[in-house]
Amino acid sequence: MPVNAHKALVSRPSGYKFALNLTDEQERTLRDARDDIRGEISAKFGSFAKSLGDQVLFEDHSPLFARNIQTPKFRMQGSFSYHTCNQPAHIPPQEIDLDDGLFMPVSYFQKGQGRAPVVHSAAYFAIIQGILAPLCARKGWELVTDKPSCIRVKIDDTMHTDLALYSVPDADFQRILKDARNRGVDLSAELMMEDTAYRMLSKDEIMLAHRNEGWKKSDPRKLEDWFIDAVKEYGEQVRTVSRYLKGWKDFQWPEGRLASIALMAAVVSVFEKASEAIASDRDDLALLRVAEDLPEICAEVGDA
Repeated sequence: MPVNAHKALVSRPSGYKFALNLTDEQERTLRDARDDIRGEISAKFGSFAKSLGDQVLFEDHSPLFARNIQTPKFRMQGSFSYHTCNQPAHIPPQEIDLDDGLFMPVSYFQKGQGRAPVVHSAAYFAIIQGILAPLCARKGWELVTDKPSCIRVKIDDTMHTDLALYSVPDADFQRILKDARNRGVDLSAELMMEDTAYRMLSKDEIMLAHRNEGWKKSDPRKLEDWFIDAVKEYGEQVRTVSRYLKGWKDFQWPEGRLASIALMAAVVSVFEKASEAIASDRDDLALLRVAEDLPEICAEVGDA
């Protein structure tokens, strides 16, 4: 008789699915830290930016009329927004990670064949790090400034938050504010960028600040939309099996480099071709099917 391991995965409170969940205290600590970081940046961004001066802030050849900075908005990213965040298997070295995105509306100017923000990407990092350093000192947090495309704040030895810095065209943002007002939504006092506004950002002009490479085109919505659409199409089991595999990866390789997104892509790939053969009430069989296909999927990725 075939073994049915579904209950071992989903039974409350001892099933593997629930063992992967963060505790209420862990999630509250991370979200409180995120809110403190957002509030500090929002309150001090304008004054700190002005204190740096035009020579530090702006590209030398940017037009004077385009030199302005507004208060940024925020949008959570990564496993917290996908609802795939897991309890780490090995602490240390593994840590719980909350990813947040900071979107700064600034003017763009023509640069070569495309458009670029008038603000230096290095100045962007300098502003945020200058604002966060006193906050981290007060809270007993560690400010990590050697990550190429984000600023990390270590809350303690078990968790951190990563802040990615984006720019969006000021004109684009003003259009979004006008649309929000027409819908009766006041975004002026909100730190969080609402979903409708987020979806209206121009996909080709969202730029990510990089410490070594300046501004890079990067639309964080692509990854989020791809995974959320897969969950809508094939069901919650896509998310659940992704969490199982991420948990297995963390247990197997405490300091492994296998990206969680690669496992999520494997899950989606299997459901795309075999969803009708996967029983929605048998997580064990769904996990087994993905595991059976993993070697082939990894080989295809390696040959690409």
